[in-house]
Amino acid sequence: MDFILKKAVSMFLMPLPIGVLFIVLGLLLLYRNKIKKAKWMLLLSVVWLFVFSYSPMANILLHSIESNNPTLHTAPKNITY
Repeated sequence: MDFILKKAVSMFLMPLPIGVLFIVLGLLLLYRNKIKKAKWMLLLSVVWLFVFSYSPMANILLHSIESNNPTLHTAPKNITY
């Protein structure tokens, strides 16, 4: 149960599933003839996916995470498997 809950929660914290959710919402709005809202939602999804897949933006986000932790050059001797 914990595994399924973890996967369900983490799915909505990643940029790609959120972008796909925006696309689905935009298509749903398009189906319900709310054209103006659908255009904005689809535009938001394209911009969302572009921003998070654009290399400099991804590097900025990753740098803040990677700079907090030192590089591990050798594995500790007391690891138990």
